[in-house]
Amino acid sequence: MGTLYLVAGATGRRGDALTALAATAVVMTAHAPGTIFDLGFQLSCVATLGLILCAGPLARRLRRLPPLVAEGLAATVAAEIFTLPLVLYHFGRLSTVTLPANVLIEPLVPLVMAGGVLTVAASALHDGLGALCGLATWLPARALLLVVERLGAFPWATVGAPALGLPALLTGYALLGATLTVRSWLPALWTLAGQIPAALPRPAPAPLLYGVLSGLAAGLWIAFLAGLLG
Repeated sequence: MGTLYLVAGATGRRGDALTALAATAVVMTAHAPGTIFDLGFQLSCVATLGLILCAGPLARRLRRLPPLVAEGLAATVAAEIFTLPLVLYHFGRLSTVTLPANVLIEPLVPLVMAGGVLTVAASALHDGLGALCGLATWLPARALLLVVERLGAFPWATVGAPALGLPALLTGYALLGATLTVRSWLPALWTLAGQIPAALPRPAPAPLLYGVLSGLAAGLWIAFLAGLLG
């Protein structure tokens, strides 16, 4: 599913990526209904949604940083925000090394992915060539694992946190939905509070409702995936 985010970023078509994400989730669960209860699938869907919706705007706010660092930080923060309620529900723990780990492995992931594809293609031509490409791919893959192992070995790599119940899970995603639509509904609140001149067009407060409802819908969907409902 991360490929959807990469394609969306390359083409600038976020809406198409959202549609593709929904279609992919539907196809995967239709083919193997048990996938719907798989935590990895749930986290992958939510993290990809966060990347599609938030990674770009966050990276633009970090434009003073080197592009590679800004994109890595933005992707990490976006995925963390969207997966946080689900992680707290299932595990009741937080990772303190996620941000540095993702920044360090960000340059290595494309090398590993490209190396894997190249190894498969080279193996089809000649076993020796495939082995050579596999050896070259092993280097960034080993470096990636080394980063994860070393950072994960610290005793403070994870800390306990309050586990969320269903109401808190739904509230968390409702707040995310409201936050994502804040530019649409906040002017309406200002108008109602008399903070902007009445002569200006008065925006409708409906976007706030839409944002909250979309967040609640996401929360209910995730709760269903987690086996909480039904």
